[in-house]
Amino acid sequence: MKNTDMKTLMETLGLLAVSERTIEGLYSECAKTGSDPEFWSMLAAQEDRHAENLEEMARLIAACLGVGFEPGREFPLAAIRTFIKSVADVTARVQAGLVRGNQMYHMAHGIEQALIEQRYGELVRTSDLAYTELMDEITTQTETHNRILEEKISGLNG
Repeated sequence: MKNTDMKTLMETLGLLAVSERTIEGLYSECAKTGSDPEFWSMLAAQEDRHAENLEEMARLIAACLGVGFEPGREFPLAAIRTFIKSVADVTARVQAGLVRGNQMYHMAHGIEQALIEQRYGELVRTSDLAYTELMDEITTQTETHNRILEEKISGLNG
């Protein structure tokens, strides 16, 4: 992997970890509202785990100087920063009591369906087992989050 690709990839993984921790903060705030706190706490813990996975993925790539890893889909850094800011803005709205109850499920579903959340697997091409296991955990949990949120929203409408 070229040095420029490596630098961009490390920055991307770092920002994605920040985005996961920002989502974790949002879900932690949702848990504090008293509306389904166990559910929100579970989501928050999994988002924190996603951040840890992304940090470990960056360490794996750095440890072998990128050998065995090829850049895949590029994630514009500005788009990730915008995503982080939008999640932080929603967190502030939850803290202010402007997003409550059932609205939180809809908000979380929108975040979990964001293009950034859905495309992590396209970031790097590799056959490294440790990397792919970390990525698979993020992907599986994100899919589960979507499914559970869709069920909760459907239950509200049904």
